Amino acid sequence: MNKKDTNSLNEQLKIVEQNKKNEKNSHNDNKVKLDDSQRVKVLSPGRLVFKRFIRNKLAIVGSAVLILMFAFAFLGPLFYPYAQDEIFYEFDKLNVKYAMATERTEYIPFIVDQDAQVDNNVKNMMHSNITAMIESNEIHKIVTDSKGNEYYIDLKDNGIYTLSMYTNTQVGEYNLTKAIATYEDVFGGVFTYVDSSMPSAFETKIKAAVSSSTEEIEYNGKTYSVTSSFSKKYSIELIEAYYEDSNEMVAEQAFIDTVIANINQSSFFYDSQKYVIQAASTGHYLISAVSDVHPVILATTYAISPLQSDFTVSSEFKVAAYLAMSQSTGFTVDGKEYSITENEEDGIIISDVSANENVAQVSDFVMSYYDGKTIYDLDYKAALKAEVLSMVESDAIEGSFIYRLQQRDAITGDYILDENEVPVLEDIEMNITRELGKDYIVNCEQTTYLMDIYAPPSSAHLAGTDNNGMDVLARMMYGGRISLMVGFVVVIIETLLGVIMGGIAGYFGGWIDTIIMRLVDIFYCIPTMPILIIIGAFFDHEQMNSYLRLVWLMAVLGFLGWAYVARLVRGQILSLREQEFMIATEATGVRINRRIFKHLIPNVMPQLIVTATAGLGGVILTESTLSFLGLGVKHPLSTWGVMINSVTGSPEQMTSYLYIWIPVGLLICLTVIAFNFVGDGMRDAFDPKMKR
Repeated sequence: MNKKDTNSLNEQLKIVEQNKKNEKNSHNDNKVKLDDSQRVKVLSPGRLVFKRFIRNKLAIVGSAVLILMFAFAFLGPLFYPYAQDEIFYEFDKLNVKYAMATERTEYIPFIVDQDAQVDNNVKNMMHSNITAMIESNEIHKIVTDSKGNEYYIDLKDNGIYTLSMYTNTQVGEYNLTKAIATYEDVFGGVFTYVDSSMPSAFETKIKAAVSSSTEEIEYNGKTYSVTSSFSKKYSIELIEAYYEDSNEMVAEQAFIDTVIANINQSSFFYDSQKYVIQAASTGHYLISAVSDVHPVILATTYAISPLQSDFTVSSEFKVAAYLAMSQSTGFTVDGKEYSITENEEDGIIISDVSANENVAQVSDFVMSYYDGKTIYDLDYKAALKAEVLSMVESDAIEGSFIYRLQQRDAITGDYILDENEVPVLEDIEMNITRELGKDYIVNCEQTTYLMDIYAPPSSAHLAGTDNNGMDVLARMMYGGRISLMVGFVVVIIETLLGVIMGGIAGYFGGWIDTIIMRLVDIFYCIPTMPILIIIGAFFDHEQMNSYLRLVWLMAVLGFLGWAYVARLVRGQILSLREQEFMIATEATGVRINRRIFKHLIPNVMPQLIVTATAGLGGVILTESTLSFLGLGVKHPLSTWGVMINSVTGSPEQMTSYLYIWIPVGLLICLTVIAFNFVGDGMRDAFDPKMKR
């Protein structure tokens, strides 16, 4: 090796050694010195707390879960198309009540004369009086009200009865016997005669009849009755029917014969004049002429059903129709003339004469549709009546018949028409059930527009629907909003009250501390759950608005839960108020409120944050429990507890609708556990000695 090569090698070694020195110096320059500002930043308390917190894996998991929950509850509804109170409907085949039928047997009263003052008791007794008339086969009955006013119930044609106010004039009396005398069996016998006296032979026979207890005697071809009316006093009457005029009215023999022929009836007609017969006493009848017949009420078992959609059956129309039926004539209402016809197929039909169309049917077989229809299908009613009569004849409880109804689309609910715009009919089985009395309920399967309750998860509703036909996923999102909001608002109220009361108690001490701590002890002794149940029941009784109820619920929960925060703050301040920095604030003349809230409370903040974070889960659980019991937030607002309550009717319901309560229960569990994880992480981060 020559000299030139040796110099080159030395130079290369020097370069390598210099590079190593430069690299070493560069490394030493990058080191942070003890007085470097970057060193102070790394060692700041906030950075240290954060680093300790993120080292706790459970705290990180809890934080991630809470972030997801907040995004789900507060951002989810912005992108989801449904609201929490939106109700969904669908068309579906359902066995529903289609119609109800009954044979009306009760006589319903209708007012004919609105101005007539009729005693309410008389009106209410119409049905019972008519029933009594039917049982005794009467066509006329006299009734009296509490003031002694007389009313007359008359049977008209077609089974219609009218209650009328009449003016009666007595025209005569009809007697089966005639009073002759009275006999007193004292002092040898004393006779007192009504008119002229009788011979002694007659008196002898009377005395003999009294002695032998004989009730009748014969004298001069006539029969007399001897009746004991009082102790040792007897009435003697001539048994002979006779008619006696009243008020100087002289009756014809033909009239007397008519009276005698109808004496067992309540009324009769003579020369187109109506007369009534009223029994005054045994064997004594009053005959009165009736004038000024004035019907004020009518009663019937019939009902009038419209056959046209635009036809209204008014009270005036009913009264006019029933009166016309009783007289077998037509009638006019509101300037329109109507006729009444009867046929074997349709029964009694009312027709508009000018329009020449049927407008109503009169029948004691009453039918009504459950869907609110007012137009009555005569063919359907005839088929239903025939089946009901068959059930009555066979004393059956159930029956059925087939009837063709218009078919509806199962998706849109629209009626289906063929290519000629003619309704498409389908055979529907009508099931009839007899209920109490004479009511018959008709059920059949129909395409019905109903709430889409308890729908399973689908593309339309990702989590299904609940018992009110509302989207479960939407209600979980909005329910999360309320549950989380309740948790934070209640914790904030608890913290504010606790900080104020605990700060004052801890700083001042003495009698102020004693009073506040005894108040804290009282709040600790309050049975929180019973109080909340009582308050919830009070809210139910007052039917409080859902939003106002939510506000009061948060206020009550916050007011009842501040005691533990106050005790924590008070304990911390007791240990801090004697330290040097507090002595310095007192020496510099800082006001008391600034000493407490500017210097003491900030030093308690780490413990408050830990306590508040851990308490959030408990508040959410309490709110969910109250809502589950039906004492918390009310419909239509949604909370997770309310949603679980919607499927707790029976064990079968809970097992059938797992897709509703299991996701909601998981949300509650995850949220509460996440808050606990975060609270534990905050505690360990602020006070690492606790973990050791």
